[in-house]
Formats: sequence, structure tokens, C-alpha cells
Amino acid sequence: MRDIRYIEVREHLLTYHLGGEDITVRGQMDKVESELADCHFYRIYKSYLVNLDYVVGVGATTVRVGEDDLCLSRARKKDFMQTLADYLGSAV
Repeated sequence: MRDIRYIEVREHLLTYHLGGEDITVRGQMDKVESELADCHFYRIYKSYLVNLDYVVGVGATTVRVGEDDLCLSRARKKDFMQTLADYLGSAV
């Protein structure tokens, strides 16, 4: 779990983005999201579930995870920012 930077879904295919490789499997994002709920993952957009350990920046409409810029839903931004702040505050 710790090596997963983020998970992306396209047409029922989940791609797990790891440090140097990607693994693609058939699955449902909702199921993975509930399985990882206690592991510091947050769904920033309908297609992306990010590991908060790898978030390095947040823009107006994007989240930078490692070197990748991912779309951030406007509807989820406020809650994401609070969740990230809480997570970073508890990590200190």
C-alpha cells in the first residue's frame, strides 16, 4: 500500500501508479476507495484516488503527486484541503 502513489480509473480499468511502474487491473474505484479508506487515500476527482503521503503540491485545479499533475474536483477541493491539512498536522 505504501508504494501506491495514486490510482486512476478509465473504462473499468484501475491503474495503480507506483514508484517506477504501473499495474493495471479490472476493477471498480468505489470498491478500492472503501478498502483504502483507513490508509490515507483521498479521492480528488472521479478518476483519481491519491495517497496523501505523495502529495507535493496543490494548485487551483490540480494536485501534484510526485511529478504528475492530476485534476482536482472543485466540489471536493475544500474537503481535500482540510483532510490534507489534518493529515500533515498529525504527521508532525
